[in-house]
Amino acid sequence: MSRLGVDQLDRNLPGRQTGVDFSLPGRVAAVQRGALDLLMSDGLASRLADAESKVADTRTLLSYAEVQDKLASAVWSELGNNRAVEVDSLRRTLQREHVRRVAGGVVRGMTQPAAASGAGGLQSATPPAPADVRPVYRRTAQQLQARLQRALVAPGTSPLVRAHLEDALATLTEALKAPLIKQGV
Repeated sequence: MSRLGVDQLDRNLPGRQTGVDFSLPGRVAAVQRGALDLLMSDGLASRLADAESKVADTRTLLSYAEVQDKLASAVWSELGNNRAVEVDSLRRTLQREHVRRVAGGVVRGMTQPAAASGAGGLQSATPPAPADVRPVYRRTAQQLQARLQRALVAPGTSPLVRAHLEDALATLTEALKAPLIKQGV
């Protein structure tokens, strides 16, 4: 990673405005956000919910809740061993983004069906989120909240990581207490 950097030959090409600094954390965060965009999208939830009506045995399908469980387990893998928790800066960035999205999913209300337009009765191009999305995020937040509480009692965690875990816990706690935002009302 120390050898990664800006290719000086590409730096001055027309249309490129590349600085001399290379931010590995910035690049990693962009990749992480892209992965979270896909795995936590309403589109994925809609496709997985739609698949239920297309198969005879729904037990063979991957559900949105299973995707979110596996994602939370992977993002927060450091929280499972009842000893000091150490999380590097790249992982803290991913965890902050994950908590932000879970908390946003908890407080976000279910979208109302789009109203028909006057001309041809066409619906909006953005389908509403499946009704199961908010309860999945609420469950994920509750499970993560419990894991964070257990991790915070483990001795030996550095002050920086402890602050990170406390902040994540506070964000989830506030989201779970917040009133539901009703859209389209």
